[in-house]
Amino acid sequence: TDAQAAGRVLADMAEHGVAPQASTFTTLMNLHAEAEDPAAAGRVMGRMEEAGLKPGVVAFNVLLKAHRRDFPACWGVARAMAARGVAPNVATYNALLKPAAGARVRQVW
Repeated sequence: TDAQAAGRVLADMAEHGVAPQASTFTTLMNLHAEAEDPAAAGRVMGRMEEAGLKPGVVAFNVLLKAHRRDFPACWGVARAMAARGVAPNVATYNALLKPAAGARVRQVW
């Protein structure tokens, strides 16, 4: 899959001494989100943190996208985001709207 190939790119970067940036990890997370593999997207976020990079609003929004079919999981991501002091943006709210509507939730933040 594209996500597996992208994961190999991280290994290749390490072999060549090229440090990935937050955008590198976020791109890989997005590939997992598109493949509807939220667990893999979460593992990539963990690797981002292990690399000493702090996930920002874009990374959390991609993780929300990965969990788009599971509102309780989305809510957990939003709570983790808030606990880390990462402020939501319009994309955050948009990512919460569809699963919230499906779960008939009245408040999303």
